[in-house]
Amino acid sequence: MPQIVAVGVLAGLIAGLLMRGRFTAIGEAHLRLWWLGVIALTVQVLLIRVAGEGMPSWVPAAHVASYLLLLVVVLANRRTFGLLLVGLGLLLNVAVIAANGGLMPQAPETARLRHPDAVTGDYLLNSKTVLLPRQSTRLWWLSDFIVLPSGRTLPLIASPGDLVLAAGLAATVYGLTRPAGWRSAPIPNRGDLKGLPS
Repeated sequence: MPQIVAVGVLAGLIAGLLMRGRFTAIGEAHLRLWWLGVIALTVQVLLIRVAGEGMPSWVPAAHVASYLLLLVVVLANRRTFGLLLVGLGLLLNVAVIAANGGLMPQAPETARLRHPDAVTGDYLLNSKTVLLPRQSTRLWWLSDFIVLPSGRTLPLIASPGDLVLAAGLAATVYGLTRPAGWRSAPIPNRGDLKGLPS
């Protein structure tokens, strides 16, 4: 997922700059509870470092909790262009993760495209993925089953939520490069309209 997310962010930035947006406008955006998002993303990075064959029992709960924190940030900033699409991607991912014990399920035959020795029931090292057969996976159609060419020898594997999330991030970053007035144009009061020609 990190590569797909990076592509979404980069695509949004390039589109914004091509449409005469400003990179510095991103820093001018006032996102509520942004620090909560930083905490959630930090937790996800740390989980990748501790996840593996001897995965601690608290990792699945922390994984789900990090997604819920990100959804809180999205909800607090729901008027920001593109963030509702980000929220939908997060929601799709956390639904399948929570339904399968707190980790993202991936079919062993899909995992073997990148990990030839993958065995059902294993946790992929340095990931938050558990290998489950499709027939045993709840909401399997939301799991990591989409294989994308990466231009390398190994393909990228994504979930539908990852793709929606990447699209949402592209739209959000594009919107953040635009002037503040474009992102949320004020609605004039009736008093402001007095004296204007009809």
